Amino acid sequence: MNQTCLLSWEEGSGGNVQVDQLLLTPEERLFLKGEPEERLYFVQEGHGAVSVYDRIPKGDLYLARPDITLYFTPGLPHEIVNTGGGTMKLIVFRVKGGLAPVGASEGIQTWTSTGASENVGCGFWYTDIFNLAENETAREGLNLQLWGIGLRRPQKIDFAELLTEAPKGAIRRHSHADTHEYYYVIQGHGRLEIGGQTKVLESGSVACVPAKTVHCLENTGDTSIMWIDINVKAE
Repeated sequence: MNQTCLLSWEEGSGGNVQVDQLLLTPEERLFLKGEPEERLYFVQEGHGAVSVYDRIPKGDLYLARPDITLYFTPGLPHEIVNTGGGTMKLIVFRVKGGLAPVGASEGIQTWTSTGASENVGCGFWYTDIFNLAENETAREGLNLQLWGIGLRRPQKIDFAELLTEAPKGAIRRHSHADTHEYYYVIQGHGRLEIGGQTKVLESGSVACVPAKTVHCLENTGDTSIMWIDINVKAE
C-alpha cells in the first residue's frame, strides 16, 4: 500500500487530525484492528469491497466505488480490498481523541442508549453521496450545493459534507465558533482566504481553518469546484 500524508497531525488545528491518501493495487488489502481514531474514507477512484467488524468474508460486506464514504468509530475492525483492475484511491480523515468501546477491537458491537452521557457506542456508516433516493441534498442560492455525509455515533467529528460551488461563485465570509474545518478538494480551482491570508486550491489540495477564524472560498475556475468538508470539535 502506498500511503501519502496530505496534512500531518502537526499542521492541523488542535493536533488531532491527519489527512492521508491511500493507494491500493489490485487485490491489495488494508486491514485495521483497534486503531485509536475515528476514520472517514472517501473513495475517489477504483472499486473494492469493505468488511466491517471482521475480515472478509466474516464481516458485514459492502461495495466500494467512487463517491462512497465510509465512517468508523475508534477501534472498529475493518478491511478494504481492491477488487478492480486498476489502482484504488482513498482519502482518509483520521481524528484522534475519541473513545473506543470495550471489545471494539475484537469486533464486538457495543451500543449506547439514546441520551447516554458518554456516546461511545460502535458506529459505521456508508454513504452513497450522489444517490438522491438515499441521500439528502440542499442548495444555498444558485451557486452552492451540499450533500450530506453520514456519521454514526460520531465523537470528535461534528459533521461532514460534500460541496460544489459553480464558476464565479463564492461562499461569504464566516467563522465557526467551536469547530475546526478541514477541506479536501476533489476537482476544480479556487481561492481560500483564512484570517487574511490566501491559499490557492486545486484538485488534491488540503486546507485547515481553525475555529473562530474568518474565512471565505471563491471558485476561480471555469468549472465547478468540489470538495469534502469535515468539522471537528475544538477542545
